[in-house]
Order: sequence, then C-alpha cells, then structure tokens
Amino acid sequence: MTHPYLIEIQPNEFGFVGEHPSIKHLCKIIEHLASSDASVNIQGESGTGKEFTARALHDYSFRKENLFIASNCGVFTESLLEAELFGAEKGRATGVDAYPGLLEQAHNGTLFLDEITEMPPRVQVALLRALQERKIVRIGGVASKPRDTNFRLVTASSRKLEGLLREDFYYRIVQVPIQVPSLRDRGSDIELLSKYFCGKESEKSGKEFYLYGDAINTLSNYHWPGNIRQLENSIIRACALYGVDEEDKDNILYTRHFEFLNEENFNADNSLNGRSDLEKGLIIENLKIFSGNISETAKTLGLPRSVLHYKLKKYKIDINDYRPNSD
Repeated sequence: MTHPYLIEIQPNEFGFVGEHPSIKHLCKIIEHLASSDASVNIQGESGTGKEFTARALHDYSFRKENLFIASNCGVFTESLLEAELFGAEKGRATGVDAYPGLLEQAHNGTLFLDEITEMPPRVQVALLRALQERKIVRIGGVASKPRDTNFRLVTASSRKLEGLLREDFYYRIVQVPIQVPSLRDRGSDIELLSKYFCGKESEKSGKEFYLYGDAINTLSNYHWPGNIRQLENSIIRACALYGVDEEDKDNILYTRHFEFLNEENFNADNSLNGRSDLEKGLIIENLKIFSGNISETAKTLGLPRSVLHYKLKKYKIDINDYRPNSD
C-alpha cells in the first residue's frame, strides 16, 4: 500500500518536489530549453540537486532517448581525466585494450560534467576543440582519423566560474546559466520534502513512519548547509535508528530523533577555501593515522593512488612530514 505521504506529495513532471516559486521558475527554464541544444552551466551549493537538474534537462530534451553520461572532474588527475573523456586506443607497449571515452559514449545524448572548475587548462582546450569540431581523437589514436561525436554538454559547479576557466572555454560552456536554489532559500518546501523522503524510506524499510508536528518544526527551522542531500540523509538516519530508544513506538518521529543535527559540524561555506580546507584536513588526518602510508591513506579515502598524489601536490602536503624518522 502506498504511504499516505506519497499520495499527498508527488513530484511534478520534471521530478521535483516543492511549490516554492524558485523551483517553479527552474522548471519553466527546463521546459523552455527542451528544443534547445545550448550548453548549460548549473550553479548551486553542494547537495542542492545539480545532477538531478541536469538529468531533468536531458529527460525533457529531444535527446532523451539516448544516454545521459555523468562524471566529476574533481576526482581525476589531468591525464586520467583526459583518458576518461577521450578514451584510448590499444597500447602496444602497455597492453591496454582500446576503450571509448565519455565523449563517444554520450554520442547523441547528454554529457554532464560536475565540478567543471577542476578541469585543467589543457583538457579545457581539448574539450573546446571537440565541441567546436564535433570530432575527437582517442589518446594514442591517429589524428587523420577522428571519430564523430555529437552531444549536449551540461556542466555544474558549486563555485563561481569567472577567473577559474579559460575565457574561450567559459563562453562556450556557459551559453545558458541556471541557478539551483539552496534549501534555505526555499524553506516553505522543507515540510513537503521531509514528508516525501519519510514516505520513500517507509516503503523501502517496510515500516510506516510519520513525522510529528514538533519534528516538522525542527526540520523546517534548521539551516541545512548540506541542502536536500543532508535533509534526505537525516530522514534515512532517523528511520534507520528508530527503535534504539525504548520510548520509540508507533513509528512516530519526534524532535528527539533529529538531535544529531545540533551535533554535526557541517561546513556551510561552499567557497573554494571552505571545501578545500575540509578535503585537505581529511587527507592530513589519515596521513597521520597511517604514518604517511600512501596506499592505506588512499584506500581509506576511497581514492586511486594517482588521484591522492595529485591532491597532495595540489594542497602542497609533504608526506615525509607524517612518516616516522623523517627528520
């Protein structure tokens, strides 16, 4: 049986939940761009739903029958990002098999690149050429035999792009800018979203959870630095831990089930320094734990060794500072 919250609250035709004017305006833009093939840049804080917006753009466009391919520029080194985008031919020396890059995979579809400001200048030049010529050459391929590619590019960033990208590349990828509102700026939607996520989690768990009035007030008055992602994860957490307290009964969520929100130390600063300091701190913390061991640090952080080496260089972290007897 469908949860009453999910009967009461349903996503609109674009998949968004909410009635705030900013969301209605965003949906109008998506609808207006249905017949356009212009490159779109989506701006918004972390957790606001930039990739979700990109998918809505794709699903409402004439390319919807083809693939939507997504990637994050911030998790690759320069060489790995280039290979990810352009693919490679079979390497005789390395024995690596040929594989298509994302530009080929997204042919006739949509390519979504998140954190576009992390793309190195050399890769920007290569991607700009591909956008202009609609042809690409795989790494190790023959320049005289390019491959056709035709895709719509949608990019996103949680930072302002000005000054962080090559000027020619900037103007090519920001033909249409879109701003996704923060959850703070659409506070009237928090109750709807909270109930919707509660209903979805109820269906997943097989338990029918409900939000009591005081819990709804608590959620509505919280500042949500992590935006919709943080709200959804908070509902999931409260439902998952329900029953640990002996007072829990009837699957009703109260304010006390969300007390962890006051304990979490979210960094509301979504600027370059805010995010970079957090990432740098995590790397240093793990280097200390593992005495400068690259393999263990990379494994714990969920990063390839090559990406960790790139970030060490980016943040000017000397691993010898964390290794024993390095004086």
